[in-house]
Amino acid sequence: PLARRAARAPPARLGAVLDASLEASLVHLEGLWRELEELGVSRLFRIDLSETASQPYYTGVVFQAYREGIDSAFASGGRYDRLLSCFGFDAPAVGFSLMLRKVESCLRNFQVPQKRDCAVVRGLRFAEVFRKAEGLRSSSGRPVVMGEGANEGS
Repeated sequence: PLARRAARAPPARLGAVLDASLEASLVHLEGLWRELEELGVSRLFRIDLSETASQPYYTGVVFQAYREGIDSAFASGGRYDRLLSCFGFDAPAVGFSLMLRKVESCLRNFQVPQKRDCAVVRGLRFAEVFRKAEGLRSSSGRPVVMGEGANEGS
């Protein structure tokens, strides 16, 4: 993909084309991609830098989620840093919309899991946290992933 080629280009070459913030974003994106590769799930993702936001309130990354058996995106969203200020709360945000009509056919045979205790999972790297959470799930645990600086009481 273009993002991976661009992020691996020599810094001097990138500087001629990209400003520093865009270059830093691509380097960050490549780091996230390496995490997905490390987890063995990168084949499930596609990064398309030509995708643009369809709503004017998006201020950054936009995304869509697809699933085999559903003909179009069943979820979409993105970054919208200024939208909440319209409602008196100026804060950065990321959100998404889930199209329930599109996923209901996938849920016909869904079994509600039994209630289980939760365990907090923390770590500095996404891959590390993901592996810990997967280990808990496979041993009938229910992981709650806490981001850096998050309080367990909130």
